[in-house]
Amino acid sequence: MGIEFEIKPVKSVYGKPWSKMAGLQRLDRKTLNKVGKILVQEIVKEAKKEMAAQGNKPTPVGEPEGLPRSREFYRSFHYRVRGSSTIEIYSNWPWILQLVEGRDEYKMTWLTQAEGVRRVPMKQPDGTMVIRMAPAKRSDAWIHPGFRKHKFLERGIKKGREKAAKVMLEYIAKQLANGDPMR
Repeated sequence: MGIEFEIKPVKSVYGKPWSKMAGLQRLDRKTLNKVGKILVQEIVKEAKKEMAAQGNKPTPVGEPEGLPRSREFYRSFHYRVRGSSTIEIYSNWPWILQLVEGRDEYKMTWLTQAEGVRRVPMKQPDGTMVIRMAPAKRSDAWIHPGFRKHKFLERGIKKGREKAAKVMLEYIAKQLANGDPMR
């Protein structure tokens, strides 16, 4: 049994500007789904670029956490259409908000013997497991180095919006070809 995390949107994108671009009251769900797919693809693309800039390596010990080296991280991004025109981007990655917002270093007071934790298993990069004794007092708690703030989400949405504009042009052309541009 693992820890369960609530899946919350990390970003919402509104469809009304695109519907106005097309001269419509609102876009149909099929078009909103196309836009959602484009946004997720561009976010993942930008995250992979940021990981490459990180050297495709885990974060060195003691430095603020970078992006995780994990396919599951990239697969954690999805979208859903909420209401009549909102596209929500969400991720089920447990630490997504820390990655996109950043977080300063902090004491891990819950990993102390005072909190009932005696031994802490730590998986090493080579796959071996090391067991460390937890600090006795909360005042001696280990310090987590925090999380580096990442911008892949904003860049992915910006590039996704640019690509979505092309989808809108196709939509408008289709409406004009059908002879009813104000439908």
